[in-house]
Amino acid sequence: MANLKQSELELDGRQIQYLEGGTGEPLVFLHAVGGSVPGAPFLEQLAGNFHVYAPSAPGFDGSTGAVGSIVEVADVFAAFVKQVTDQPVQLVGESFGAVCALWLAARHPEAVRNLVAVAPFAFLPPGPPPRPLPPKELALRNFGPAPAVPDGFFTPEAGQQRARNAGQGVPLLKGNDPEVFRAALGKIEAPTLVLWSTEDQQVPPALATIYQDAIPRCSATFLPDSAHSLTLSATERFVPLVADFLATGELFVASVPGESR
Repeated sequence: MANLKQSELELDGRQIQYLEGGTGEPLVFLHAVGGSVPGAPFLEQLAGNFHVYAPSAPGFDGSTGAVGSIVEVADVFAAFVKQVTDQPVQLVGESFGAVCALWLAARHPEAVRNLVAVAPFAFLPPGPPPRPLPPKELALRNFGPAPAVPDGFFTPEAGQQRARNAGQGVPLLKGNDPEVFRAALGKIEAPTLVLWSTEDQQVPPALATIYQDAIPRCSATFLPDSAHSLTLSATERFVPLVADFLATGELFVASVPGESR
């Protein structure tokens, strides 16, 4: 596995912190609402096949600068892509990052070769806000009982950083107009895989049909025995599945044991 190193670059007055490592085609991973996870096994495994970039959104982790909408975040990420490489990238986003990735692919189709959107946090059914969950229950829903995470992931300090990041990201997700977003999905040109846990208790997997209907070249795959964060709760299935899709695009046929389509 390749180790990713932390770097920074400047974009329009913002300092963007990112992880980088590996060899091969450029792959950009866009993080969930809790922020980047340095040392995560899934990133290091992806870096065995790709040159991985994992930027933190403005206001998350060590990145600076304010943004007013999730579309603006996507545009910042698009500028990041164009600064680090001169070719279309393999784009992977999870939850909050999946929404950013979908907007990026819709607004900057020339920047994306293939797209993987993992449990995008959008189109949730209307209703009163869910009750706040105890930290242990929330962690179980997000990461599962035995996630593949780096040392220190569950320390109080790391949890506080994830909470600060979520404080930045949740308002952006709430401001993502569902009908405008749905219309934008139709502009995505890249072959797209929507990937979900069958047991996701944060974002219903039935929402995958919205993306299949709206995105011209879209398929969906579902992994059982996993949590909302497939990168952390199902790493050993997630990585080869994503690598297979990115290698084959529209010719992709799911072949990982224990999954369903």
